[in-house]
Formats: sequence, C-alpha cells, structure tokens
Amino acid sequence: KINKIIPVRAYLTSRPQKVFDGTKRWLEKYNFPQAEIVVRPNDITHEGGNKWKAKKLKQLYPSITCIIDDNPYLVDALAEDYKGVVFLYKNKYKGSKNLRVKECLDWSDVFSKINKYIEQ
Repeated sequence: KINKIIPVRAYLTSRPQKVFDGTKRWLEKYNFPQAEIVVRPNDITHEGGNKWKAKKLKQLYPSITCIIDDNPYLVDALAEDYKGVVFLYKNKYKGSKNLRVKECLDWSDVFSKINKYIEQ
C-alpha cells in the first residue's frame, strides 16, 4: 500500500554485505516491492553501522526523501541538517535534534502518516 503512494526506491540496511542474499530472499518471500538493496560495506564495523547508514541516507537526499526505520539510534546518528523525514516504527525518539521524526505505532499508523506527508 505504501509503495503505491510513495515508491520504494531502496532498502537501506546496516546489515553486513555477507547477508545480502538472505536479505534479498526475505524481501522476495514477503512480497516487498523490488528495489535496490544497499547494505553496509565490509569495511564498516557493526558499531559504525548507524553512522554509515545516516551518512548514506543524507547522500541519497533528495532522491530519497524519507525512510521507515525502527532504530532510534539511526536518528541520533543523522546530521542536524538532514532534510528528510524518518518514520520511526514502534519506537520513540528521545533525542534533542531538530529533525523531522514521525513516531508510528504500527503499519497502519505508518501508512496514515506517509499519506499526510505526501499531501503537504
């Protein structure tokens, strides 16, 4: 449903390169829309995953203007000047950065908030 109102352009994950094939199979198994899968490079440690993902997300803007993610630490890693929107799934953002974070209780809430975002 979300893909119909805002196309999925990429799956950006801090999962390592070695699980790329498994991630692809999982997305296909559950009928996620086809899109590029961007995984954490081998030279980035697990501990550096959120910083890498935040930097990559900023680089992809404005081609990619929003992300659905369940990790509040990604928001912590984003630069203050990130202009996109984070739809934070099933989590709260307790940080102090002045970013556009939309807390979402469930997938229905994600869909509703994305609709509102598109209408703006």
